[in-house]
Amino acid sequence: MADRRKVLRAMLLGTAGAAVPSGLAALASCGVPGGGRPIVDGAGPSVGTGGVSSGGNPPDPHLAVSAVDLVQRYLLAVAGPLDDEYRNTLQSSARTFMTPDQRNRWAPRTDITVVRVIGDPIGRNGSTSTTVDIKLQPLGSLGNSGALTPNAPGPAPLVSCQFEVIVNPDRTGGWLIDNITSPADRSLASAMLLSSDALDVGLGLFTPQLVYYWPTADSEGLVPDLRYLPVKGSDVQKLTAIVNDLLSGPPDWLDVNALPSGMKVIGPNLAFKDGQLVVNLTTPGQDPNRLMTQLRWSLYSSYRDRVQLQANYQPQPVAGSGADFLKWNLADQPSRDPRGADEFCVAGGVVRPLRSDTPVPQVLNSSLNGSVVWAALSRDKAWAAVVRDTGGGRYGLWLGQGGNGPGYVQVAGLPAKTTNFSRPVWLPGQARVLVLADNRIWAADMGGKAATDITPSGINLVKAFSVAPDGRRIALIADDVPAIASLSSTNQPTVIGSPQQRFTAAVFEPQTLSAIAWTRLERVIIAGHAPGGYGLVEMTIDGAVAQQLTDVNLQDSITHLVAYPPLPSVLGAGRGKVLGQAQVGRKAYSFEYVHGYSRLPQLQATPSPAPSGGPGHPVTPTAPFFAD
Repeated sequence: MADRRKVLRAMLLGTAGAAVPSGLAALASCGVPGGGRPIVDGAGPSVGTGGVSSGGNPPDPHLAVSAVDLVQRYLLAVAGPLDDEYRNTLQSSARTFMTPDQRNRWAPRTDITVVRVIGDPIGRNGSTSTTVDIKLQPLGSLGNSGALTPNAPGPAPLVSCQFEVIVNPDRTGGWLIDNITSPADRSLASAMLLSSDALDVGLGLFTPQLVYYWPTADSEGLVPDLRYLPVKGSDVQKLTAIVNDLLSGPPDWLDVNALPSGMKVIGPNLAFKDGQLVVNLTTPGQDPNRLMTQLRWSLYSSYRDRVQLQANYQPQPVAGSGADFLKWNLADQPSRDPRGADEFCVAGGVVRPLRSDTPVPQVLNSSLNGSVVWAALSRDKAWAAVVRDTGGGRYGLWLGQGGNGPGYVQVAGLPAKTTNFSRPVWLPGQARVLVLADNRIWAADMGGKAATDITPSGINLVKAFSVAPDGRRIALIADDVPAIASLSSTNQPTVIGSPQQRFTAAVFEPQTLSAIAWTRLERVIIAGHAPGGYGLVEMTIDGAVAQQLTDVNLQDSITHLVAYPPLPSVLGAGRGKVLGQAQVGRKAYSFEYVHGYSRLPQLQATPSPAPSGGPGHPVTPTAPFFAD
C-alpha cells in the first residue's frame, strides 16, 4: 500500500509548489506522521529545526484523482493561521470540497478538531455516489493559542465516519462531498476536522513550536510548553504568532507562571527596525529581563538575532542580544555530553561504562557495586544510585557519593519485598532520586531520610516513568495510559503535579504499555505491543504526532527505555539516542536505536565487584542508561 504521508506530501507539492519551504530558515522536508500506517523516513527534525517557512497552503480539491483522495485532502483543508481573523478563510477552504447543499448544512464550531486517521480510507461505489469509510480517533481541539487541548482523559475512541462523494457537476472528472455522517459521534459531521498528519513538519502546514515559562516556585530555569505554528504567512506574521502563543498562557497541568493577562502585542504584527525584531507590548508588569529570556528562547527556533522589547512604544532597559539567555534553559546544560561518554549499563551485576574507552567514575569503585540490577548516575557522575538484589526476593536502594563523601547508604522506607523496582533517576541538579517500587513512585535523597511515596492521588498503578531533561516535567505510564505532569522545584519536597495531561498511545493495544522516555523536549518514546510484536512509537506529549519505529518489532516485551534528548540550542538534531532492554523469560538483552535497531554487544566481565579489574568472560549488558 502507498505510504500515506508521502502521498499527502506529494499531494501538497502538486498545488503549484505551495509547500516548498523558504524564508528565514527553511523547514526540513522530513518529519514524522500523525497516525495511521507505520512510516519511517528518517529521525525527523525536532522542535525548532529550521524555523520559519513560507507556503503552508492546504491542498486543492480540484486536483483530487478519486473520491478517497478528495476526503484525504479535505482532512487537511483547515490547516492555516489560527487567529480569529483567519477562521472564516479556513471554513471557506473546507467548503470548497462540498456541494452547495452540504455547504448550507455545515455549521462548524470555532475550534479545530484534530483527528488521527486509523488505517486507509475505503471507497464503496454506488449508483450515483461513492461512500468513503474512514476510521478516526478524535484527539482534541486546536485553538487560537496553537495548543492542542486533549479530549477527556483515557484512550480516545475509534469513530467510523462516512463521506458521501459525488461527481462535481461543474467540473468533469472532479468530486465533491455531499454529506458527512458519524453515528457514534454526530459532532464530527459539523466539526472543522484536521488530520494530525498536518501538525508535524513533513507536510509543510504546521511545525511543533516550544514557548517557555518560568516555574511558579523558583527562577532557576525555564520550562517549555508545546504549541503548533502554522507555516502559512510571512516571516513577521509567524514570529508574531509565537509571541501571541506565549502570551496566551500555559495549560492547567503545567506548574508555571502565566504572563499578565492584559499583556498583548500592540498592532497586528511585530516589526523589524534597525536590524532587530521589535516586540512592542502593552505594559509588561514584570521584570523585563525575565520576559526577554522567555522571548529569546521561544523565538529561538525561528529567529536568533537581536530583539528590542518595548512597552507602549517605549524601549525597555534590557539587552536583547548576546547568548546569556541560553543558560536559563535547564535542558541545555553544557555538562550533558551527547557523544556517548554518558552511557552506562549493568554487566555481571556491576555498574560500568557501556563503552570501553569511557573512564570509570570514582563513585563506582565501591564494594557495593555488586549484585546490582538497576543503576543511575548524576549528571556530573559524582553520585550513584543502585538497586541491589539482597536475596530471597528482596531488593534495596543504595545512594552513593564519591570523593570524600559518606560512601553508600541504604534508603529506608521502601517496600521490604518487591520484584518490580525500576531504574532510579537523579533529578537534575538535586541530591534526590525517584524510583518505582510496587508500582508507586518514591522520592529519596542523600540526607538519609526515609523514602516518600509521591504517587499522585487518583493514580493506582504506575508501570514506568521518565524525568524530562529540564527536570520540571515527568512522563508516566499511569493506569495503562501515558501522561505528562509537572515536577516541583529544587527548593521544595518533590511533588508530581495534578492534574496530569493524559493522551492516547497510537498503534498499541490496550494495557500493553511498558516503558517511556523523553527523546526531545516535546516528545516521548513509548514501548508496547502492536499486532505482530512489541515495538516503539515516538509521540508528542499531547498525543497528536506519532511515528512508529517499524524496524523495532520484537517477540519479547520491552521492559526498560532511556533516551538522550539533544540540546535544544542545537537545531536540527532530531530524536536523541534510545537505549532499552527486552526480556526473554528470565534473560534480558539490551538494544540501542539511533537510525535503526541493534543489540548491544557483549562486554568483558571483570573479576571483582568494582569495574576496575582486568578482563574476564563475556557478559551481556543490561539496564543501559545515560547519566541523568
